[in-house]
Amino acid sequence: MDVAESLEFQGLEKFLGLTGNIYPDLTKVLFTNLKVKGDRFESRVKGVIIDITPEVWETVTSLKCDGLKLGKGTIEGLEEYNKVTFYRSCLRNPQVAGNGFQVGGLAVYPRILAFIIVWILTPWGHNHVVLHEEDLILMNCIMNQIKVNWSSVIGMQLEKAKRLMDYRIPYVVLISKFIQYFKVPMKES
Repeated sequence: MDVAESLEFQGLEKFLGLTGNIYPDLTKVLFTNLKVKGDRFESRVKGVIIDITPEVWETVTSLKCDGLKLGKGTIEGLEEYNKVTFYRSCLRNPQVAGNGFQVGGLAVYPRILAFIIVWILTPWGHNHVVLHEEDLILMNCIMNQIKVNWSSVIGMQLEKAKRLMDYRIPYVVLISKFIQYFKVPMKES
């Protein structure tokens, strides 16, 4: 299986290809007011209530709200998963394991997935050379065709970005798509 087929199995092709106008000021307001409540995202922008239900999520992103809900230390449904064993299986040369979980020694397929995960799907602030546990779990799921609940993953990433100062606002195009969907007024009052 190649990268494109793996991402297609997850239903990520439209999400990864999102393009469109962005609204930086409105995005900041939505992000600042954002509350993640289970499988819903709630916010308020210019008096418009933004209530992103699973149905709205699927309409805008084409991603279904099903699959494994993954989180730090949560690997229900992945009982056989071992991060060290999995990481070694992704190396170009598994006999030469380096320090930590670095991207540099990965074979081509896992390396491309690692890039997509840390820069696009779950972007974080710095040090993209070392994979976090969450990155390895997502790689394992994608490579082994285990459906992931991307709404849950992105929700956790948004919450993390609000808490940690070294994160930039992620998913600006996606947030702008929700601003358009809810018809938030674009002109100044």
